[in-house]
Amino acid sequence: MTSPDQDVIDALHSFHCHNVVASLWADAVANRLEGLAIYLLSDALGRLDLIIGAYQAFLGRVRSHDDVSFALVAGLLAAGTHRRADALAALAGPAA
Repeated sequence: MTSPDQDVIDALHSFHCHNVVASLWADAVANRLEGLAIYLLSDALGRLDLIIGAYQAFLGRVRSHDDVSFALVAGLLAAGTHRRADALAALAGPAA
């Protein structure tokens, strides 16, 4: 059985790994959102929805008793929400 502190550490490690992979993926497809590449965004959007949900659940767990982890993950949540909005805008296409 893991301690509550170990659960927090494991979650933070998981979030870090996710963000490294997301960053590398974003670098790989930067400025290539034409043709078939646009279809990758729907997969990236689904993954963003998953991690945003994980961030929100984590924040609910640590609220009021782990201010440092809360602040760190709140920043990750804000960045993930921003990336999600960017992906939705790209999928919507050019503004008319």
